[in-house]
Amino acid sequence: SYNTSSEFCMSAPATAAAAQAAPSPAPEPIIEDLEHDPYLNLENTIIVDNLPNVDREKAEKFRMLLCKIFKNAIPGGIYLYFGENNATKSHAFITFRNPKDASDAVKLGQGYKIDKTHQIILNPFTDFRAYGDVPEVYEAPQQLPYVPKAPLWSHLFDPRGRDQYMIRFNDQFEAQWWDPVQLAQTAVTTKFEGALGGIWSPWGRFYATFHRQGVQLWGGADMGRVSRFLHPMVSMAVFSPCEKYLLTFCEILRDPQSRDKEAVTIITELETGKQLPGEPRPEGPRSNKWTINMQTTPLRWSHDDKYLARVDSQAQTLHVYDVPAMNERVAKMDNLMEVTWSPSQNLMALWFCRKAEKPAVVKIVDPRDLSVLATKNIFDATKITLYWHEQGDYLCAQCDLQGKKAQAGTSLEIFRMRVRNLPCNSLVLPDRVTSVAWEPRGHHLAVVHGANTVRPDVAIYEVNGDRVLLKDSLLRRQVSCVSWSPMGEFMVLYLKGTGSLEFYSTKEHTVANQTHQFSTEAVWDPSGRFVASSVISTRESLDQGFQIYSYRGDLLHASARPRFALFQWRPRPPCLLSPEQQEAIRAAPHVKKFEEEDAAYRKGMADSKIARRTNMRTSFEAWRQSRAEAVRRLADFLAALPGGAPTGGDCEMEEEEVEELETTETVLGLVNEKGEDEVEAPAPDAEAPAASPSPSPAPEGQAASKAPAKEYTTSFPDDAD
Repeated sequence: SYNTSSEFCMSAPATAAAAQAAPSPAPEPIIEDLEHDPYLNLENTIIVDNLPNVDREKAEKFRMLLCKIFKNAIPGGIYLYFGENNATKSHAFITFRNPKDASDAVKLGQGYKIDKTHQIILNPFTDFRAYGDVPEVYEAPQQLPYVPKAPLWSHLFDPRGRDQYMIRFNDQFEAQWWDPVQLAQTAVTTKFEGALGGIWSPWGRFYATFHRQGVQLWGGADMGRVSRFLHPMVSMAVFSPCEKYLLTFCEILRDPQSRDKEAVTIITELETGKQLPGEPRPEGPRSNKWTINMQTTPLRWSHDDKYLARVDSQAQTLHVYDVPAMNERVAKMDNLMEVTWSPSQNLMALWFCRKAEKPAVVKIVDPRDLSVLATKNIFDATKITLYWHEQGDYLCAQCDLQGKKAQAGTSLEIFRMRVRNLPCNSLVLPDRVTSVAWEPRGHHLAVVHGANTVRPDVAIYEVNGDRVLLKDSLLRRQVSCVSWSPMGEFMVLYLKGTGSLEFYSTKEHTVANQTHQFSTEAVWDPSGRFVASSVISTRESLDQGFQIYSYRGDLLHASARPRFALFQWRPRPPCLLSPEQQEAIRAAPHVKKFEEEDAAYRKGMADSKIARRTNMRTSFEAWRQSRAEAVRRLADFLAALPGGAPTGGDCEMEEEEVEELETTETVLGLVNEKGEDEVEAPAPDAEAPAASPSPSPAPEGQAASKAPAKEYTTSFPDDAD
């Protein structure tokens, strides 16, 4: 029931004059469907607490403010109450059209700040009924059986320390173990029903698959489902570097006729499934969605999941958010194009395009107060690409220079991030640079450059103190990309589409060359000992599949799969040991036991092969002996037939061991034109000794003497037996 006394302030209050002249109201029609009447359904109503006390003169203005906050409330659905001091009370009732709008208002508006001192508290009206039905006698809740979670780190406890990879073919996913001795072994095969694609998490705990309804996470030894998150028509997912959060993105059509799309991004906490606050709004409560396009203005994570940053190119502003509170810091920066994070420090690298007389700029910024730590101006730069060292030791800015008439070359600006004041070294190349790659655990930089895009050059530089030295130069190579081993020293130069692979070592230079036709990528495993190349295509092809090589370029395994669409190594978590401790473990004597295990496995495989052949031979002999009586009866029957020839009865098998020798023969004679079985010895050369005469046929039953293969070879006509 609703109070209509003087203490109640309606959403549309009647004036005093209207109240005096108001005639008796007409009887309102009786609503038979009470369940769907928003004014009578208590599930549509919520209670708002902790409101500020407002005087009666400002009550209407305050009600309009609540209408802006709760836009889905029905007309006249906001009810304020007045106290003895002629001011509004600290609570109000708000009615919506349906229970869903009411529950959404509680979720999205909870904790909204009306002013500096008042933060509203929202509760459904039906909670009073639940609190009123509490029994007088306490009853302990029923204890549910404990269901253990999937062991997400089970793949790290493999006795042989093997790595895994995920492949997709024929609409099914398969996780396989990789071992250089035992080769590929299937671990799990599943279809992930309805999956459109998938990615590994940065530490390899989860495998995320995209579906039309949202994202599902899989893990454990049997790749069981761990959790799922609703996000219709999701097209991309990005894990935070420490696997605390999952960012999902999709594009939704606003109007099918205009084909106008709305970008929706959601950030979810993996452990609890709670969605983080979304993009701040000038008015109203903060939702849990971001209306930004991750493909054009992406949100980028810091290395420790504490910050998010993005660039608004239209407003020319930089936005930095504190995770998980999502407090925002905004800075106006003209001509800002891109922001990237250091892999090991909370530092941002920004680059600004040139405009009019202002040159392009690269800046290193602290995200806490947005202070600039280093600045580098690059004149005549049209585009800048930033490359971070995996350990965060260096930053390389590739600057494409443009002259007055043609391209003037490329400038490489290398920042040393571990040195005070962040000094910068400059390298200017006279031609175009197509690819840059840092050695993950080292100081080398590989640069693919050259005017000839079909066979460019590869320059390998080394950062030595405050100097950048040219270590090696590879001329006219078939290469478009460079892929370094995670352990450093070794890298692969490959050309997409043609399958040319060149294995290179910074110590031994070129090691080997391989070809995997039509391969589209070359990916190193986490250990840095193996590299896989794959041919990915949605159409049927004989070349689809993958090949695995050693770090020295030896082909170890090749697999052809129909409709091959995916190859992904399973990542490893960061090692908790220091580099010194890792080297001590590698040098320990117990490492030899793995070599002994490999030798024992190879011997076991050879013994099993011999045993399998022995069993096949024994079973065949047993079968032959079991059929001996039938063979004798058949022989007697055939001998009794008219004109039948006697048979030898039981036939004994004779074993003959043949030793094959590889010989080289030189043809010195040809068949004569008559086609007879004679050999014409050619006339001897002036320098060569005379050939021996053709031997006469040996008598029957005697072996013919063998002529030396170096002097002549006997040939037969086509119609000879």
